[in-house]
Amino acid sequence: MTETSPSPQPSPKPGTPEFQALSRDERRVLRRQLHLSAEELIAHKQAAHDLRHARHARRDPWLRLGLLVCSWLPLWLAALLGELVGLVGYFGYRRMRERGLANLELALGDELDESARKAILRRCLRLSGRGACQLPKLARLGPERVRARQEIEGAECLAKALEGGKGAIIVSMHYSLYEVSGSWFTHAFGGASVGRDAGGSGPTKWLIGARAALGNRTIERGNPREILRYLKRNEPVAFVADADVRRVKGVFVPFFGTLAHTPAGPAALSFRTGAPIVILWVEWNGLTRHRVKLSGPMTARSDLPRDKAVLDLTRRYTSVFEEVIRADPAPWLWLHKRWMTRPEDRPDLPVWTGE
Repeated sequence: MTETSPSPQPSPKPGTPEFQALSRDERRVLRRQLHLSAEELIAHKQAAHDLRHARHARRDPWLRLGLLVCSWLPLWLAALLGELVGLVGYFGYRRMRERGLANLELALGDELDESARKAILRRCLRLSGRGACQLPKLARLGPERVRARQEIEGAECLAKALEGGKGAIIVSMHYSLYEVSGSWFTHAFGGASVGRDAGGSGPTKWLIGARAALGNRTIERGNPREILRYLKRNEPVAFVADADVRRVKGVFVPFFGTLAHTPAGPAALSFRTGAPIVILWVEWNGLTRHRVKLSGPMTARSDLPRDKAVLDLTRRYTSVFEEVIRADPAPWLWLHKRWMTRPEDRPDLPVWTGE
């Protein structure tokens, strides 16, 4: 009597809850195995989009309640509550903790031991929670009172970049609380931040609303005409340019010694328009205050062809990000899947080779 092996379970299809529960790597491999047609891909992406919005709709009441509570708390108490939430996240969410520690090991494993990396991640989550719980209160306080709690270092960098009359491109990163910087630069120089479509609900929609309450306008990603209008008025346009976003065309440049898929939009826009790039980041200056720092300006090299000039400029401002993070790693958001996309996944994109 022969034994029959159990028949293999069918693979979950993209757009289904089972597919969304897989890791990003598993989803990418499965898509390749399925060899989906263009029509099927569109249908599956729409299904995934609908699932995401349904998930936001379920969480929306809890999000609103949390935001309401934080907006009425004293700022110092919102900060302490956020740090407590961050510690709960560290000890309570194993998958999130493992991702952060894996990123820290990849970036700083040769320089720091495991206990030091764990301490950095705990502080990272405390600071992230602090910022998340303070932001509703800051939005309620309004731009003038937020600016009164800021120190600015390097404002002359942005002023110098705007002297050419072509606008300026601010590049920033997920470091401390970027949103408060818009209160300052839009008041002093005008301009706006570029962000993704808010959709119908969810945290992104609220975040765009919080930016507006702080006096900073948002241009939806994929709206180049609006971006060019600001630059033609000699105003700055800001990008957060330190994440691996697969649907955004990027380049591969070194980040902590490993090639990282990095958005090329700011450098390409600088090359096209002549607008200089200024690097901006925000630091905590105590429990409830912030320090906005700027560096630059820098421009694309005119002696290189377009693709190489964009690649070189992206590498240069990414190296500044790395210097800032090395000086104090904890305020950077180590939970991002920063090194997810590999050059072999996107052979069509430029790769920095050191030349």
